[in-house]
Amino acid sequence: MPPRDSVRKLQKKMRLVMGRQTAGDQFDPDEVFSSSKELRASRMMNFLWRYERIVQRQFPKWELDFAGKRVLEIGGGPLLGFGPVAVFFGCTKYVNAEPSHNPSILTHPKATWYFTCVYHDLSAVFGARMTQRAFLDALAERAHANRTPVETFAPERQFDVVLSNSTLEHIRDLDHALFRLRTASVPDVTFIHLVDFGNHRDPMQPFRGIYAQPRDAYIAAHGDMINLLRPCDVLERFERNGFLAAMVPYYAWETLSDPIHAWWESRYTREHLLLKAVLFVNRPMH
Repeated sequence: MPPRDSVRKLQKKMRLVMGRQTAGDQFDPDEVFSSSKELRASRMMNFLWRYERIVQRQFPKWELDFAGKRVLEIGGGPLLGFGPVAVFFGCTKYVNAEPSHNPSILTHPKATWYFTCVYHDLSAVFGARMTQRAFLDALAERAHANRTPVETFAPERQFDVVLSNSTLEHIRDLDHALFRLRTASVPDVTFIHLVDFGNHRDPMQPFRGIYAQPRDAYIAAHGDMINLLRPCDVLERFERNGFLAAMVPYYAWETLSDPIHAWWESRYTREHLLLKAVLFVNRPMH
């Protein structure tokens, strides 16, 4: 894809994640169903399996249990994100808070094909917990998408499990978003959020440009598609909005391509500046 088109698609997605969609700002079915990434049946379960194993290295008793639970995902994408996994494992309700939701995608024949592939993949690994027909019916009954941004999301009932996958770094007012999430969650909510602290522009040098200048200068040059909060900032916002949260590093970069500007050096440790991906989870009580 030409760089100009890549930038256009990324900017559109970032506007949607931050709740600034306009008419027509929805996922394009042609783009979704031509993406091998979106249609990979094992993709979402692979994420969850890895995330759970990583968290359990630090908190052996931590677990993600969907059975009988109400599940909320922030920014789950066009095909209900973790929803099919949550339904397979027995959730009573799943909501995808996705401002770019396009209802026509879920009624497309390729969507049914994708969900069927997810069912067969999960059944092969964990055993067939229900028939294929029962799974598709449960998905239609229990899984829903909501175009309301998380900053204004106000559900009728609270959720037991809340997840997101590389979404929180795109929310400009994360404080307010987490405040809304706290009100939307039961007191002992189970949550897991993967946050990517890279620049989302250069996978080979994920921090290129960020630390060479103050935060405001980077935003002036590249826009506010990422909020540029660092891991300690995100943890602080979880805690001051009432979450008993823990920070579990996923992986860190070993070197930086740029010298660290004094603005960053005076505020953060080098360890936190090098963290590329971090999981934020509910801290186990025991």
